[in-house]
Amino acid sequence: MSLLSLLNFDKKSGKLSETRHFELGKESPSSSTGLVLVRQRQLLRGLRGVYSMLLPSGKTIMVSVIDIGQLNDAMLYSAHEQKRNNGHFHFCRAWSVSASAGTVHPDGLSLLLSLDVPTSQPLMWGGKKLNDGTWKLPRVRSIAKKLDQAYPSLVWEEGSRQTIDERYGFPVTPLDLPEREGLPLFSFQREAIEFLVHSPLPGSLLALSPGLGKTACTIIAARYLQLKRVLIVAPLTFVKTRTWQKESALWGGEEIADCYGRGPAEEGWCITNYETVSRQWQKYASKWDLIVLDESIMVKNRGTKRVGSVRRLRPYAAKIWALSGYPISKYADDLWSQFQLIFPSAFRSYWRFAHEYTVVWRSPWGMQITGSRAEIDYQDEFADLMFVRNQENVLDLPPILSELVEVDLLPEQRRVHDELLDNFVSTLSSGEKVEVVVKTAQITKLLQVTSHLANLSADPWSSGGSAKASLLKELFAKNIYELPAIIWVHWRKGAQALYKRLSESLPTSRVSLVLGGQIDAGTLILDFQEGRSDILILGLTVGKYGHTLTRARTVFYFDRIFDMDAFLQSQKRTHRIGTTHSPVVVTVKAVNSADQYVEDNLAGKAPGIADISDENLVGLLTKLRGPN
Repeated sequence: MSLLSLLNFDKKSGKLSETRHFELGKESPSSSTGLVLVRQRQLLRGLRGVYSMLLPSGKTIMVSVIDIGQLNDAMLYSAHEQKRNNGHFHFCRAWSVSASAGTVHPDGLSLLLSLDVPTSQPLMWGGKKLNDGTWKLPRVRSIAKKLDQAYPSLVWEEGSRQTIDERYGFPVTPLDLPEREGLPLFSFQREAIEFLVHSPLPGSLLALSPGLGKTACTIIAARYLQLKRVLIVAPLTFVKTRTWQKESALWGGEEIADCYGRGPAEEGWCITNYETVSRQWQKYASKWDLIVLDESIMVKNRGTKRVGSVRRLRPYAAKIWALSGYPISKYADDLWSQFQLIFPSAFRSYWRFAHEYTVVWRSPWGMQITGSRAEIDYQDEFADLMFVRNQENVLDLPPILSELVEVDLLPEQRRVHDELLDNFVSTLSSGEKVEVVVKTAQITKLLQVTSHLANLSADPWSSGGSAKASLLKELFAKNIYELPAIIWVHWRKGAQALYKRLSESLPTSRVSLVLGGQIDAGTLILDFQEGRSDILILGLTVGKYGHTLTRARTVFYFDRIFDMDAFLQSQKRTHRIGTTHSPVVVTVKAVNSADQYVEDNLAGKAPGIADISDENLVGLLTKLRGPN
């Protein structure tokens, strides 16, 4: 039953008066009521829709349709737009719980919906109305669940409800998969491969924690499906380290051609990086059995040239598999671009997705996302699109031992830090003047000061001054922490100054430095893992992807930045399959400094990431803030 109330709001007097009400289903909004249903508009999650209705005079009024079961919560939402009529605003308020009878039946990648009452509500779920009045909707679980909730009296024909009822939205059966001597597949890896192989959708998101074998699972699944033409788009690190070629050789897979900086090979499998595709996407605009987007978090920003280039290739690919250890870096809206590349017709509107799965705030500067919706089980909602397994739930690894070491800034660091904080300007002891104009630049400079004063010097190898560097020198000299060790850094000049200081003060230890742009980066990282280096100073953005660093006994965070993905990925370099000891992870934090800004920012992103990646929130916050 649906009740409709037509109300009139006098803007001048502010009074609301009811002019007519009737029961939909028994009374039709026809000429007798002076109303004609025209179209439907999008509303927030939990509502049945907003309808635009046309008066005989040609003026438009609005109808908000709300679940009758929620009336006690006084749920009333204003329409997106209203039109003025003789100094008044006309709008309608309606309560609705059930639609008239209808049927749903499956048709390949679509659900066909037939209703005996005209409606345009399926339009906002990606539906398309056919000539016979039937709605054709993308066959994904999130849309099927909306249909089931919006129209409880629907008859679901055979095979149509499996999108909701099956664990993954489609049947999955065990496969006879290849085994390699000394390389047994874990049960969760078998499940991941079976998910990819059996999925009827035009793509999938494989969200295995770093180190759980996304690359191997993808290669085995593609070989099982006998895919001949495969394009792998990956971060440059993976291309340079030949990660995919090595894994393919281990599992008896295809030869993978390196196409970095140029067009693809004429046949077979090839790998390139995102920047090459962005610059030369036309060369890759040919038929592909599969496009693999490795570390698909890199295509989360819908407006970037990188995403636009991949989107242009989508029509040429039969399937897209997105791989990511952590598919979001902040809130659930990070998923939209990845899902839209996988199944474009099911995810047409970013803001529709954002309103449904995140908390959206209309600020004076426009719409802003302030959080993921805590009441949604994202893994169930997108179970047919996204396969999620977290390291802690599938592996029995020695635990990470987290420690927080606080240090006071050196007097010169404190002076410069506080002057920049209060006055946006300071002068170094060398006489160099440091000045910032905007707040974002101020925060960057504060973080650089907190790390090392060398970051502000014109001399790229300035010794500067750093409380953190002095602390590490002392800790290593006294053998407080066990070697081999990794020191995660971000700021180039500070990292170079740290390398110089440790190399000079620890003559018996082999110290190496890897930052962005180094030709020998892969060699130096391999030297560390194979025992030819004792201390590896490693840039966060360089080392976060594609490396196994399980030899490290101790890990120091000398710098932390506002990139949650960098923090999470760097943690998993040392804690993954093959780890036989508990790595000690030490966060070096300067007291009363910009370090606190970064920590608070990352902690604010943690709940959303934990919900989608199945990460332990308490454990994640402990890694960020240290044990209580």
